[in-house]
Amino acid sequence: MRAPLAPLPPGPVRLRWAEAPLPGPRPLAAHKTTERALYDAGVRAAEAAGAFDTLFCNADGHVVEGGRCTLFAKIDGRWCTPPLADGALAGVQRAALLADPAWDAVERPLTRADVERAEALVVCNALRGVLPVAGFVDPAAAPAGAGSQASPAASGLRVNFDR
Repeated sequence: MRAPLAPLPPGPVRLRWAEAPLPGPRPLAAHKTTERALYDAGVRAAEAAGAFDTLFCNADGHVVEGGRCTLFAKIDGRWCTPPLADGALAGVQRAALLADPAWDAVERPLTRADVERAEALVVCNALRGVLPVAGFVDPAAAPAGAGSQASPAASGLRVNFDR
């Protein structure tokens, strides 16, 4: 059985923040499993708000990942992604970007404040590749994007995705 991958609207994607931190401890966090109810609910909530995905934080306030993506934030000129120790999944596309010298990416704890001050944001997964982020929507935003807030990352985002 195959499920078609729905096309995305053209241009950068929007994200939303989860209302609550991920429950802990999560011993299976390092593994791709079918324990996805919380993540799937985050994806559905994001789509209902006109966004691509919901970003989750852990109880310490560190960004972990999205329901279907890994976040990379460009901070002080360097691409950063949450470390596995904070609960992130070691995804295929994540590993490819970390290994690519052109990205010069590192793992480091990221807070919501770090993400909101980032020079640029991208999300990635093995199915979609690397997607630029235009900003965040309010969790209660209507599907049309009412209440959208632009992120500093939206201005001038030009990333070479052919690497």
